[in-house]
Amino acid sequence: MDISTSANAYAYQGIQNGFNQLDNTSAKLADMNNPSKNESLVDLKQSETQVQSSAKALKTGNDMLGTIIDIMA
Repeated sequence: MDISTSANAYAYQGIQNGFNQLDNTSAKLADMNNPSKNESLVDLKQSETQVQSSAKALKTGNDMLGTIIDIMA
């Protein structure tokens, strides 16, 4: 169970990091004095990818735990 708990914790942390990066990047895009809009758009895409990959890792961990429970039952 310890492996699943730590895998979930890493996945949740990855999702949180992605949302934090999204928040920071959105603020940069809204700043009219920020000349590097292209860089901010790339950061938005990275945030999206971070959240998606962490969510998939969380789902995979939960699916594997469910399979282990089914096998042991």
